[in-house]
Amino acid sequence: MKARIHRLKLIERLIAEKHISSQEQLQSQLEHEGYKVTQATLSRDLRTLQVWRTVDKFGSFRYMLPGEGGTQNNYLNESQLDIERGCLSLDFSGNMAVFRSPEGFANSLGLAIEHLGFDEILGLIAGFDTVFVALKDNVTREGFVKSLKEKVPNIRIKDYA
Repeated sequence: MKARIHRLKLIERLIAEKHISSQEQLQSQLEHEGYKVTQATLSRDLRTLQVWRTVDKFGSFRYMLPGEGGTQNNYLNESQLDIERGCLSLDFSGNMAVFRSPEGFANSLGLAIEHLGFDEILGLIAGFDTVFVALKDNVTREGFVKSLKEKVPNIRIKDYA
């Protein structure tokens, strides 16, 4: 157990200090430090540490740690882009907002909406090309659209004013 804790701390340090873009590269760095691990073990370690891969400002992949400077911004930018690309239309029925997306894109759109952290949303369900969003009781269509446009300035939807 002690070796695993040391390995996890080493993985955190390597990801924080170096530009690690693949599991193979990380595995090589670990071997250089004296830790021989399988790909399955490395995958479990990355999940445990909640490490994820993103595209940096230069367009190359890299692993990021939760809370690492820039992680949130990169994640938010990705979510904004997913919403811009994935939102074909937005309509309302009662307290439900209904987003239409290209076929097969609704899950990505729903995840992007969740990542932006809207206070107005009670919950959402994503299907194949539709995302149903339940808005909280006190939220108006206009208020939600205003919040959506603040978080995703380039979204192309009609106004509900």
